[in-house]
Amino acid sequence: TDIFLSAEFVGGYGWMFPKGEFANIGVGVSTFARSQLKPLVESIRHRLLRESRIGEALLTHTGGEIPVGGMVKSYGQLGGVDVFLAGDAAGLTNPITGAGIPSAVISGELAGEVAIAAVAGDPNAGKDYMDELFDVFGTSLQRAFQRRQEILGFHSAGRALIPDDLRRTWIAYPEYWAA
Repeated sequence: TDIFLSAEFVGGYGWMFPKGEFANIGVGVSTFARSQLKPLVESIRHRLLRESRIGEALLTHTGGEIPVGGMVKSYGQLGGVDVFLAGDAAGLTNPITGAGIPSAVISGELAGEVAIAAVAGDPNAGKDYMDELFDVFGTSLQRAFQRRQEILGFHSAGRALIPDDLRRTWIAYPEYWAA
């Protein structure tokens, strides 16, 4: 798996990861830079072709938006019925990486448990659910959201990004975790 960090990937990054005999190549950027997606993916693709790391054939294209705005209120009522949001709907997608499968699985399980408590008459089920989500995901999502705001701030100010900026705003580097 390769991760590509560059000032060209406004608020995002590029990737290549193997899928058996194939490779998944992609780019994620902020919505205001989405017009650059196709040329950015092609740039990565041509680089990997030059390096003989992938074949020439394109099998499919896909894409979509990922909610990366941070946690939202995950409990409410709709027509008097308790509603518990999980995964992307609860804002649990990581604002830096776009990863959401683990948080969807964990929050889905928690939502199921709290729904049982709510049906059994627990008046604190909704608050308990929101507290639990914050305990599990709050700190890491807040840091990721803060780092995302930093990198977007650099872009909107027209500041030339340097490697230290990219290291501070990418989850795999120690600088990301520094205060």
